[in-house]
Amino acid sequence: MTSKTGGRFDWIVGVLYSQNWYRNRDALDWTFVYGLATYMTQQGLAITAENFVQRQRSSGVYANVDTHLSRRLTLVTGLRYSHDQTSFDGVTIVPTGLLTYAANNFAGPIVPGTVLAALHEARSNQNLSYRVGLDYHLKPQVLLYGSVATGYKAGIYYGQPAQVQVDWGYVQPETNLTGELGAKSLFLGDTVQLDMDVFDSEIRDHQSSLSLWAGPVGTQPLIAGLGNVPRSRIDGIEAQVDWRPVRDLEIHLAATRLDARVTETLTSDNGLALLTPVRVGQLLPDAPNFAWSYIVHYEHPVSRDLLAFVQANDRFVTAIHPYLGDPTVFGQGHGMGVRVGVRNPAAHWRASLWSTNVTDARPLTYAFAGSEG
Repeated sequence: MTSKTGGRFDWIVGVLYSQNWYRNRDALDWTFVYGLATYMTQQGLAITAENFVQRQRSSGVYANVDTHLSRRLTLVTGLRYSHDQTSFDGVTIVPTGLLTYAANNFAGPIVPGTVLAALHEARSNQNLSYRVGLDYHLKPQVLLYGSVATGYKAGIYYGQPAQVQVDWGYVQPETNLTGELGAKSLFLGDTVQLDMDVFDSEIRDHQSSLSLWAGPVGTQPLIAGLGNVPRSRIDGIEAQVDWRPVRDLEIHLAATRLDARVTETLTSDNGLALLTPVRVGQLLPDAPNFAWSYIVHYEHPVSRDLLAFVQANDRFVTAIHPYLGDPTVFGQGHGMGVRVGVRNPAAHWRASLWSTNVTDARPLTYAFAGSEG
């Protein structure tokens, strides 16, 4: 529900509900990791196979009120209550028994169908978050704003084959406190829009991908996991420009400088040691220090109903880590793309030909440390 516009208060209230199911059947092959190639023909592969379903249900209520203190100044307040329930029902087995045979130093019988992990569990949590901010119209074409807000991300279970039981441990909810200052401006007859923003976010129990030893360090294979970083911080600055120099031509430029780091370290996750020690100040996974991008889009009528268009774009990012505790870095470089096509705005359809990484400047798309080398 929303209020009528034009008054001292503009408000909106609402309720939300969502649910989803994630069903997964997957397998990982450890045959060569454990040196079991000689058993392949007579016993099969040393694989772990999982079968699980994870269900998530979320409900909540929210309200937002804009209080117009003056013609130029507006107080923005918001409140949200969330309730989430997550359940996990699944099992990971060793169908051929070779993996547990190798883990026992190749001693004892080979027992097919060994259970590595089984979990039937449900967790629920709730959260009350808020936002308080001020919007100030310095001029009709210039908006200054600032806010303080809390955020929340529900708990979850790790959804991959578990090498050990604790790899399916529950990952606690993530919360944050974020401050933000920014400006939005129009120039040159409203043909140029410039947005700038600085932010600082303190995070508790950040949900992060981890690189872990499945047992004693150096004696068991590496596995991926999901866990909580006690404390971390993300701050940065971002800017973007949208420019229409002539009719039918649009240019979009954007850049971000980011510092996402650990501020309170962890040494293990559910008793499993990380691949390498995590130090205070270490970068969080999937968080490049710097990124920029551009999009140039031009379109022109070719008939009464059709528009032809051509687009070029590029994006550059610095190197990132795939997992916390993993020294591997990947991803630095450009990703230039082009697209040409036609569209019919009235009939709501488009057709195009496109290509990405046209300069072949990003040969590596993903990398991580593993027991295979």
